[in-house]
Amino acid sequence: FVVVVVAFLRCMVDQASKTLAPVMLMESYENVSPNFGNLLNLLIIMFGILGTIFVKIVLYPKRVRNELKGFMVLLLLALPASVILPFIGKISMIPMILALGIISALITGANLFISYYTNCFVKYGKSATAAGVINGAAAIGIVVAGYGFLRLAEVWSWQAVTALWIGIIVVMIILLFTVLPSYRKFKEM
Repeated sequence: FVVVVVAFLRCMVDQASKTLAPVMLMESYENVSPNFGNLLNLLIIMFGILGTIFVKIVLYPKRVRNELKGFMVLLLLALPASVILPFIGKISMIPMILALGIISALITGANLFISYYTNCFVKYGKSATAAGVINGAAAIGIVVAGYGFLRLAEVWSWQAVTALWIGIIVVMIILLFTVLPSYRKFKEM
């Protein structure tokens, strides 16, 4: 259940940081054209692809064998970059783009760990069920993020949205930390 909640939250931050980045940057900085915003969006998505490649080739299974621990480590690495985000419009756009790119790389890479997590259910014949439940939660996260974060930006500000992203990342780290001992036992069964 905890992993389903984490998948839901991960998708909220991942999709929102990618899809809302051009709008966020255009509204927070002067002279950002829609074309430049779309180019930045492409750049952020490319960072996400690099994150997935990094996890696939470097991290798993050579260095990290525990999927949830790997997920948590990537979130911990994303946290410092996310702390820059509430300063959107107040600092130069270059560090903001780099922070969004780093977050995209790490959180998109973390998604691969969730995919590998479902392999633990093969011995029970339930890997497809686990994948379906997690994908369903992720899809709901995308929908909630698409509406909720835009609404929050309209009512409050982009700073409030990015502060919420930081809070969500912290909550995911805490949830994964609490479930790690039971997951280790589950894998050994």
